[in-house]
Amino acid sequence: MGIRKLTRFKVKVMLDGKEIEVDVHPINTIQKQLYQIYIPIDSKPYRIHMQINEEGAFRIALKDQVPQNIAQLESVLEEAIINS
Repeated sequence: MGIRKLTRFKVKVMLDGKEIEVDVHPINTIQKQLYQIYIPIDSKPYRIHMQINEEGAFRIALKDQVPQNIAQLESVLEEAIINS
């Protein structure tokens, strides 16, 4: 059995009362460790990064610089990454 390569995927999330589709791009195609997340805001992609921490949880990098409504998506996005 060969190694399964990680690929980009989309996930639907609720943001500000609306369902939106978010693009999730793995940086490493072998191990789940760092992802670029593209969230459509005013018809433009807003990019955040999520990375695995020492405890094995995926967290938003530089979370203090991310708008609060997007930071609240952290657990939903983590679940999507884990289940991908």
